[in-house]
Amino acid sequence: MDNIIELIKNIPDMVHGKGATEKEIYRLEENLGLVFSSEYKSYLMEFGAVTADGREFTGITNIKRLDVGLVTQEEKKFNSNVSSDF
Repeated sequence: MDNIIELIKNIPDMVHGKGATEKEIYRLEENLGLVFSSEYKSYLMEFGAVTADGREFTGITNIKRLDVGLVTQEEKKFNSNVSSDF
């Protein structure tokens, strides 16, 4: 999955935010009580969050509907099928 960054860059009409720092990612992992995969961390550092080809992908951003921290916390509250370490 090392080429995930290149694959995302080639999606039509891709728009992205500012990439996150390792410190921001670590802080978010601590707050959520989980560890992101290395591929997702690469995505966060490169793009922050992405809108592409009519789809939105969560990440680290100030846009609430795309903020992975807020989205994960909301999903945990309202979906009993999501484990605490999801």
